[in-house]
Amino acid sequence: MSTGLNLAQLQAVHYTNGACLVLAGAGSGKTRVITHKIAHLIERGMEPRQIAAITFTNKAAAEMRERAKELIGRRAKNVLVCTFHALGVRMLREDGAALGLRPQFSILDTDDVSGILKDAWGARPTWPRCANGSGASANGRTRA
Repeated sequence: MSTGLNLAQLQAVHYTNGACLVLAGAGSGKTRVITHKIAHLIERGMEPRQIAAITFTNKAAAEMRERAKELIGRRAKNVLVCTFHALGVRMLREDGAALGLRPQFSILDTDDVSGILKDAWGARPTWPRCANGSGASANGRTRA
């Protein structure tokens, strides 16, 4: 199962005494290590639903999911493989009621917020003034 991995990669795959953070440069085999580690943990009896692999980009998460599926088959669907942002949203949807959030809350990006403000204030919104009256926003831009 772990063929094609160097010594450091094998050590990461076989380390099972707690969490294992894998840090390495682009193209160094991080995804390969993580997917082999997932397979190793399942081979040792861990339930797939108890495994989480968290990454930074949707592309990396999709690649990791696909490689895990190649190694362990259908069991891969029960492994949590997602981005840090997706994990945060998942946690808020599942447990956000404690913070007063409904599970169907929306996340707005800058364009969404601008559109809502334009709809509320008309075609050319008047942006609120800062406490010092400068009209500068939090990002340093001056608004009319």
